[in-house]
Amino acid sequence: MAYAPTFSPVARCLPERISPELQYLEVKFAALMSYGLTVNVLQEILPLDHVLAASSIRRQVTALSRRLEADQATDGRQQGEIAAGTRLQDVPEPSPVRAVGIDGGYLRMAGHGRRQDGWFEVIVGKSMRDQEAGHTFAYVHKLEHRPADRMSNFPLGEGVQPDQPVTFLSDGGDTVRFAQLGFGDRG
Repeated sequence: MAYAPTFSPVARCLPERISPELQYLEVKFAALMSYGLTVNVLQEILPLDHVLAASSIRRQVTALSRRLEADQATDGRQQGEIAAGTRLQDVPEPSPVRAVGIDGGYLRMAGHGRRQDGWFEVIVGKSMRDQEAGHTFAYVHKLEHRPADRMSNFPLGEGVQPDQPVTFLSDGGDTVRFAQLGFGDRG
């Protein structure tokens, strides 16, 4: 006997099978502290029916970051296409971003027995504005599949037009210099 498949309209709206509020708290705390501490804090302050694990927090952060990066890449491409098609009289005022500082650094993952194991490189950057505080970006160098897209989308997201000059500041390390190639003629 074949049974008809069941469906849930809620499952279509919430594919992560987690409430948006809990997902927000998990990702917010995971951005501020380790996954293990995030589990401890959430179990302490929330009346949860299930046991949280650091691996589930990591999965939530990874899934959310992939979704946000896909949205950001789409938005960046759309902004670039719009900017490329604007006429001279439609060009908006220049962005208040005057410089972007980028640098790289090595971090070590916890839990590795040998001192040489577990190191990875992170590229970080921050926009420097005239009046207000700038925004930041970061990514793990070896794990980023499209570093040029990430680097070119950052100024677009800050309101910098493709033909607007921006100064890039860095220490000139090889990885950072290579990452700057994603900025094209502006770097």
